[in-house]
Amino acid sequence: MMQPEMRDRIEAHWLRRSLLLHSAVVFLLLLPIGLGFAGSDYLRGVALTSLLYFFLRSVANVKWSVTTYLLLFFLLPDTWAFDFGSFLPLITLRRMFLLILLLSFVLNYRRFISRERFPKAFRFAIGLLIFSYTMSTILSVDFRTSLFRLFHLIVEQIIFMFIIYKVLHGRELAKNGLMALCIAALILCIFANVEYISKVNYFTQVSLSESSLRTYWATYENVQRLSIYGRIHSLCTHPMTFGGFLAIVFPIVIGFVLLSKNPLNRIGFFVIAFLCTEGVFFSLARSPVMALLAGIAVILIFMIREGRIKMSVSILFIGIVLLFGIFSLYEPARTLLLYSVKPWEQPVDMGGSSLASRIRQFKAATAYFSQRPVFGYGPGAGWIERTGAFSKELVGGLENFWIRNLLEIGWFGILSLVLFLGQVILLFYRSYKFSKGEPENILSISGVASLTAFLVFATATGEMGAFHLVFILLPLVIRSVWQSEFFVHQARIMRNRR
Repeated sequence: MMQPEMRDRIEAHWLRRSLLLHSAVVFLLLLPIGLGFAGSDYLRGVALTSLLYFFLRSVANVKWSVTTYLLLFFLLPDTWAFDFGSFLPLITLRRMFLLILLLSFVLNYRRFISRERFPKAFRFAIGLLIFSYTMSTILSVDFRTSLFRLFHLIVEQIIFMFIIYKVLHGRELAKNGLMALCIAALILCIFANVEYISKVNYFTQVSLSESSLRTYWATYENVQRLSIYGRIHSLCTHPMTFGGFLAIVFPIVIGFVLLSKNPLNRIGFFVIAFLCTEGVFFSLARSPVMALLAGIAVILIFMIREGRIKMSVSILFIGIVLLFGIFSLYEPARTLLLYSVKPWEQPVDMGGSSLASRIRQFKAATAYFSQRPVFGYGPGAGWIERTGAFSKELVGGLENFWIRNLLEIGWFGILSLVLFLGQVILLFYRSYKFSKGEPENILSISGVASLTAFLVFATATGEMGAFHLVFILLPLVIRSVWQSEFFVHQARIMRNRR
């Protein structure tokens, strides 16, 4: 009889082949839109066919659907949505796929029942986070918007995190999930280069319905272009979202570069790393650059601390080659680096100082902290844009993760958020300690580096949708690093030492 570990390895192998095949199919389906040869009718037809296919495959194999959804997650813009009015949230194409995934998981739930759970402290942090959002929602000044944001947190982030943890329970299965993120980054970067060459983003010209979001995206495209090059954003709705995603995923790509034994695989991941670096600079935003450098610095610190000098030299060499290549190919990147040394100034044509703008936002926000200090004004920013009751400095978004959350969920929410992120760091560090001496150890280091990159990016700019990655990377990284039996064994050892 075949051992469970061997069976999981074989299953993971076939799922990896399926992932590569479907990645190519997804790219080919998006290509006519990216080149400007297809419009909204084509998108609707592809979306309907893909949803039906995903449903049939998902019910039969939840592991396949979770892995495939991780690929699709960042390739389905929020602007590809149906808008049924203000009484309902946007029914995005991404949410349609998620609904099918949730249904298939419920139908197959008995297959994934086990005693394996996140540590109690982490579950407590999750519970406290939900409680703080719930209280802020109940006391919100815009209950409808806050309720949708609470639902988004619970279903699209927390429950999805637990599904990943339950379904992709083996090392190889979880590595497939991480590979899906890397391939998604590759596809985004390819279309970023298409946009750079054509100086047009054709994805902004198609939609599932004639909604205001399409108008917003086209308006942003025309207004926020920088010089003759434009701020590249590929399939993302904002250049900083594009650059931030690539910067956060970059340490995972480097982890695979160093982990891969097959020379062709290593070259492939190196190409993705180069394109990610290029994409970060294509966004022409300094916060992704800061996040990218922070992630690289964390990897180097861990490698040097472990005495892995050869690997440290390899990382430095990779970084130098990537940066030199980008600066040689892309002149605006050199300008961006120059202004990164002067954070109080803004690149040409962007108008005003970026740092000064954030300081003004902070001063404007502090005037409202004292009025609702404990639970804030409620999750979601709908009350800022629609009511106009707040300072004009706050309208259009708060470009700092902590200021926005302090205003929306108050001090209690901030404390719960800090506790949650602290538990995430602790789990990443435990995976690093448990996997010392194993090749997969580099992935746990990459997890810490990715989280650091997120915190730098979110503090400098706002989370811009990147908060999803924390809930995705956590289960994928720790499942990639330790097997469940290994984790239990190590936990027992630590308890005995106490």
